[in-house]
Amino acid sequence: MINAVSIDCENRIKAINDIENAEIKSLEVEREKDRQKIEKMRQECKELSMLVDGLKSELARETEKQMIESDARKLSILAVNDLNARLLDMEQLVKNQNRELEDDPVKLRIALGQCKKTLAAVTAKLTEYECHFEETVPLARFEEVLRQLEDSTRLNEKLQDEITGYANRYDLLQDHCAALNTYRDLYMVQCGYTLRVIGSKGDPNQKLEYIGILLSRWRKLINDKPVEELTDMATEELARYESGALPPLVRPNKPKKSAHD
Repeated sequence: MINAVSIDCENRIKAINDIENAEIKSLEVEREKDRQKIEKMRQECKELSMLVDGLKSELARETEKQMIESDARKLSILAVNDLNARLLDMEQLVKNQNRELEDDPVKLRIALGQCKKTLAAVTAKLTEYECHFEETVPLARFEEVLRQLEDSTRLNEKLQDEITGYANRYDLLQDHCAALNTYRDLYMVQCGYTLRVIGSKGDPNQKLEYIGILLSRWRKLINDKPVEELTDMATEELARYESGALPPLVRPNKPKKSAHD
């Protein structure tokens, strides 16, 4: 009985020892894994330290580069700002002149010449700046300065469109002035003929009929003929009027009465 109990106790103690030994081995394996993880983390820390040192060196070089290029950037920004200010001043000048001109052909022609000269100077400045763009502008500010240059170019194109509009309006006013001169000459000739007929001797009814036919003829010509033909006709009529003659007129045919009337 005692032997059996002793054997059973020994077996239990052995089983407990086996379990403890297994746990010890498992803990030793985990400790080794943790040690390897710590070693790996130390290695990664060294690599990160080297990376940080490299980034610090690169940042120092970039800072030095930015300091070297700062003068060029400042000059570029000043050039762009100066160009924008000039373009804005020119746009304001055009607006002010537009309010003052009031469609006067002479003023429009003078303003057109001034705008062309100013636009040529600004275009030359833009071309010169674009030629030296790569030399003066660092890559870090390339997009910003390019955007400013595009804005200036769009403003330049807008001013060019306004100048073209001034030129078109000037040409249109010239045509209107020429047409008004033609209509004025025709009106003066018509008034002269009318006064000449009224002052002449003859039957008042015939005078009235002649004047009516004359006025009807001029109204029809003005409505049917283009301005170019009317200009030539006005020149001929002025010459005829100055010679003291009257225009030959054809009386309109009256409708014949029927036999039943």
